[in-house]
Amino acid sequence: LLLEKQVQLDTYGKDREGSQWSVVWLGDINVNLTLVKEGLAWVDPALKVSNVRAALEVAARQARVGKYGLWALPDPEPPWEYRKRNHLTSK
Repeated sequence: LLLEKQVQLDTYGKDREGSQWSVVWLGDINVNLTLVKEGLAWVDPALKVSNVRAALEVAARQARVGKYGLWALPDPEPPWEYRKRNHLTSK
């Protein structure tokens, strides 16, 4: 979707590890929303920006109900739980 494409980032904070949080835009396509809607990304529970979070949560719910992407798996594990269980860092 993004290979060799120019994107715009709307940044709005940092996560626990200091990485930048951004909404990625490819023209008028919200890439974050697209990935969540297709079941290819999770919504981070630490995300506190309500106007960004609200749309992502709706998309995640739709992906779960439709069993898209990772939601087609019997018991998908969020990456933060996997890292914690295996004593890994996110970087």
